[in-house]
Amino acid sequence: MKNLFFYILLGLTSLQLPAQKCGSLYFSLGKKNIQLGNYTKRGENDGQIVYKISNISTKGNTITSLINVQIYDKLQKLIGSNNCNAKCNGNVLLLDMKFFLPQQQIEQFKNTSTKEKPGDLEYPNILKVADKLRDGILEMQADKNGLELALRMDITERVVTGTEKITTSAGTWNCFVIRSKTKLSIKTGPISIPMQFETVEWFNPSSGIIKTTNSTGYTEVVAIN
Repeated sequence: MKNLFFYILLGLTSLQLPAQKCGSLYFSLGKKNIQLGNYTKRGENDGQIVYKISNISTKGNTITSLINVQIYDKLQKLIGSNNCNAKCNGNVLLLDMKFFLPQQQIEQFKNTSTKEKPGDLEYPNILKVADKLRDGILEMQADKNGLELALRMDITERVVTGTEKITTSAGTWNCFVIRSKTKLSIKTGPISIPMQFETVEWFNPSSGIIKTTNSTGYTEVVAIN
């Protein structure tokens, strides 16, 4: 009888753990701000990004939060901000596609009346090398003083290519390496500008995205407070 009770308790505990272990950087009640350093390819300071976490709520097995993303240049001047959502149902972390907008586009769309077709990027809690992850799509439209802006961002070919331990000033994490391709199309009035680049992410299922690199440089978590 005692053994039966033990296994029932163990089963209930295992059901509760995933929601607490999924992307905790974005849902921590005790630590509200996540600071990321921006660096050039040479490792030179290129500013920082601060995630300010608020409005954490739980409904059933799903945790959600609102994150205000603030972008600063290397002189600590605020140059852009964005509100994004994070969600975890215990099995998958869902990050608002606006998390992945390049700095220039966040600046371009600020102070505009924006309509968007929201999208999320999925990060399963259980991963293995060679896993292929779902694509993500974001579409935005805005009117800036009579000038129409339109943006579409596709993140595709997402593949887990390996594992690696990452150490920053904020700690050490065992990460999965995820490679992907981003296609970005920005239309300003009649002029359309396409861009493409490859990205590498170091992702820890229990914490979140620890480091990101692309052709211009890299970003990594440097402080949690």
